[in-house]
Amino acid sequence: MRAERLWTPAGRATVMGNGYAPAGRVQRAGGDVSSEDAPDLVELLEVATLCNDAALLPPDGADRGWRALGDPTEAALLAAAAALALDKSATDDRLPRVQEVPFDPQRKRMTTVHRRPDGGLRVVCTGAPEALLRPEVLSTEAAVRVRAVAVHGCMHAPVQDRSWTSSGHGIARGMWWP
Repeated sequence: MRAERLWTPAGRATVMGNGYAPAGRVQRAGGDVSSEDAPDLVELLEVATLCNDAALLPPDGADRGWRALGDPTEAALLAAAAALALDKSATDDRLPRVQEVPFDPQRKRMTTVHRRPDGGLRVVCTGAPEALLRPEVLSTEAAVRVRAVAVHGCMHAPVQDRSWTSSGHGIARGMWWP
């Protein structure tokens, strides 16, 4: 499995690589982009790695390819982040997880809470589109996008985050679709 297409409000991108290997490149408008060129993709993939319990296992003597440990979708998002030169362990060190609500079939999402360097909190969710998007949003562009991608045998894994300052005031962030 591989996360091949990314979408943010700033535009679309394609992840080029091989399976779960934490290498590759990300392209937008036909050209390679880096983390400096695409802060929206950095934000998307950082959120996707924070709310993620998978790991990528390197090839061993008996196996030639990289493997997923844990959820295959989460592992695919880790490989996509690596294609943009993002390091999950560095992100985890900078924003340590302090609480988690595991994925639940009833909620259709997973939520993690992370301590920001300024002492505030960052709450991150991943899950089903219908669980994360407001009905009025899902019924328009998102619903069309979900149906169009499903026709091609692909899936969406939306992510969402919100930050709180140390004073407790919420800072709305956004919605991205890997």
